[in-house]
Amino acid sequence: MRTGTFHFLEGILRDYPRSDKIIANYEESLRVPYHDGRDENIGGGHMQNNRDTRVEDMAISIATDRTLRNLRLYKETVARVLAWSDPDTRATIELLYFHPGNQLNMSGVAMKLHIGRTAISRRRTAFFKTLARELGYLY
Repeated sequence: MRTGTFHFLEGILRDYPRSDKIIANYEESLRVPYHDGRDENIGGGHMQNNRDTRVEDMAISIATDRTLRNLRLYKETVARVLAWSDPDTRATIELLYFHPGNQLNMSGVAMKLHIGRTAISRRRTAFFKTLARELGYLY
């Protein structure tokens, strides 16, 4: 597997426990965009025949936003691949990537799960290949 693809998938796995919060924050930023220096009360009034399309524009941007669609795809794909995995692989991935501030490496996970280090490495590699295949990446 390419190093860049491996690190990309690692990033997705590290963000997975917080994915609901990340998606909600991104949706909120689409709903209420910040415009620096925009003051709508200058001049004391509004134009008479001006049609306000902010709600329609917001709905269209939420429905068609590529980043939001990808965030949801990553979350669903990781959940699906975890569901397909055996319990030892799930435990390996959870110990390596899902616990914040976790200082365990492959050897520490192997000792904690009472499985050999090479078996842990094979399980992680197989999980990453399945995840990459499901996301459509070449490995």
